[in-house]
Amino acid sequence: SDPLPATFSRVIVILKPSVDLFDGASSIMNALNLAFKSRCDLLVVTQGVLRGESWRGAWILGFLRSARHELKGIKVHYIDFNSCKLPAEAAAALSYILHSDDSGGELFVSPGPTIEIPHLTPFTITSEKNAIECCKPSSTYIISGGLGDLGMLSAEALVKQGARNIVLLSRSGTTRSDEAGRILRTLCENRNLRIECLSCDVSTMQGMSKLKNLLLSLPPVRGIIHAAGILGGRIPIVETTLEGLRHILSPKTDGGWNLHSLAL
Repeated sequence: SDPLPATFSRVIVILKPSVDLFDGASSIMNALNLAFKSRCDLLVVTQGVLRGESWRGAWILGFLRSARHELKGIKVHYIDFNSCKLPAEAAAALSYILHSDDSGGELFVSPGPTIEIPHLTPFTITSEKNAIECCKPSSTYIISGGLGDLGMLSAEALVKQGARNIVLLSRSGTTRSDEAGRILRTLCENRNLRIECLSCDVSTMQGMSKLKNLLLSLPPVRGIIHAAGILGGRIPIVETTLEGLRHILSPKTDGGWNLHSLAL
């Protein structure tokens, strides 16, 4: 509980290449707490997460972004390497991210060395070719978290784009607000639409079995919106437990993978 010596300026976490969904989560959370209490920087290093075959470490990027925004006064850095045999690239990346304000705290490093910084850029629809392709009435569209506010707004938007068969997935099986209930009633009253509400947890195999059985009576699936999620409340990120993190991430990560596998 005592502060680290003044000469100790940062905490570094290096995760093994086979980082899985919760592999390394305990190390990252402990390091984050240590950095916060000691008011020093945190650097997390991974391999093959941002562009690797394993999707299950992708939560790290979002988690550290949340920490960066929530924890003022400390810097949270993240470097993902494409290869473990990059000594020169490693040195260049470490120097760049620790001494530059332009990186945003995130780097992807590949042989060359090539250092890439993830960021969003504005996109303007200039013609019909750039517009989102309309939904097909002869296809089925799935929305996880479908009875929540975001799910209901998504369903409404799909119908406007031409969708006629929509499956709304929800763990609770009920809408969560008056507005969501209003949208659902409007959709169900439309005789040109087939709206199926299914109570299931997409993060479990049992839930996916229920969905597969329902899809047997519907046209082919052409689109999935993964809007399922659990809010973490107002618990500060440094007070989040490993079990709490698992509870929040599972619907997004396991559920996302299950829905992806269903669409293959």
